Amino acid sequence: MSALNITTDASGKVVKVMVDDKVIENVSDVSQNLSRGALVATIKANFDSITVAEQAGEPAPALTVAFSAGSVTGATKATITGEAGVGNHFAYAVADNKQETPNVGAVVSGATTYVSGNNITGVTAGKNVAVYELTSANEVVKFTAHTLVEGEIKAAE
Repeated sequence: MSALNITTDASGKVVKVMVDDKVIENVSDVSQNLSRGALVATIKANFDSITVAEQAGEPAPALTVAFSAGSVTGATKATITGEAGVGNHFAYAVADNKQETPNVGAVVSGATTYVSGNNITGVTAGKNVAVYELTSANEVVKFTAHTLVEGEIKAAE
């Protein structure tokens, strides 16, 4: 559950609204969506009142991806079934831990733009690769996460 903090002045007028550490500006006339994990908080503030409703976000649907050894030592490749939607692109991120499924529309930062079938270098067995279909604004459309095994990484010859 998100933490909601409302600050009022001496007359009781709402002067500041915060959801977790995010400040909502112009509380006298605002409607804004904030996301945190799997929850989306919808804030509606009026001069005299404030309403907060939390709802579960929509988890991103799965991308169909097959992993296999890349063409250079220490690389894997992800072959994505289908094409990215018009204006969208694929991207990946490598991490030590498996990434949780993000919600549709969540903004992704730090991912590398990817062309299906190209090498993903510098990986080892046990690493986790997240593959995304993202909009031009890096908002999630589809997602899959995969833990690499030895046979999916090109070994030294």
